Amino acid sequence: MFTRHLALAALLSVALMSAAEACPPPPPTPPPPPGESIEAYNARLAEEAQARVIGYQRGWWERAQSVLLARIERRDSISLKDDRGVTYARSPRVLLRPVRWLKGEGPPRRFYLNYSGLTDCGPYGGGEAVDGEVGDFFVVFVSEGPASQASVVTSLALDSIVDQDLKDRIGDPDTH
Repeated sequence: MFTRHLALAALLSVALMSAAEACPPPPPTPPPPPGESIEAYNARLAEEAQARVIGYQRGWWERAQSVLLARIERRDSISLKDDRGVTYARSPRVLLRPVRWLKGEGPPRRFYLNYSGLTDCGPYGGGEAVDGEVGDFFVVFVSEGPASQASVVTSLALDSIVDQDLKDRIGDPDTH
């Protein structure tokens, strides 16, 4: 447990140091237009942000060849290496077991997910499942072929899903 947290802390510290140097902050939010209260402005911004997230989730659904509900069975970590085979970071890694296919189909074979690499803005690849715990459920969007590190577009924790259609498709994960 301590080693896992130490590896994640090292990965995040490298990401944060890099982010401080080169990852630009988001643009500032403009002030509310004249005549709109702060409360109404904040509510409108929250609705717009939720609509963007729903759009992303629907887009992942539409573009995915298959979508599955999966559960983490094991956690460990791996070394991320550059093209020369030199380790530059460690990544958490999870073993996922498909529970049910929500779209398309695939083998019931377990598969691993981890970060694919680092940018100046932090780690990428694998989605939210990479930071999950044993027993947690995730929705996994697969571009083509069987679910694997190479074919997974992203993964979402169940509490990150805001698209009601996707929530309805999942139902109660504990009943499967």
